[in-house]
Amino acid sequence: MTDTTALDPEDRKIVTLARSARARNGVPEGRPFATRRGVRTSPARSPWTP
Repeated sequence: MTDTTALDPEDRKIVTLARSARARNGVPEGRPFATRRGVRTSPARSPWTP
């Protein structure tokens, strides 16, 4: 597991949410991202890039 001590508290929270979502859905990877409104979310699925 990656060390998150160098992250600010908000980023640490996002990492924690992403990890828990991945664990709930049983997927090996995922990524947090920000929407246009600045809302950050953590989809628990493999990222897809075109």
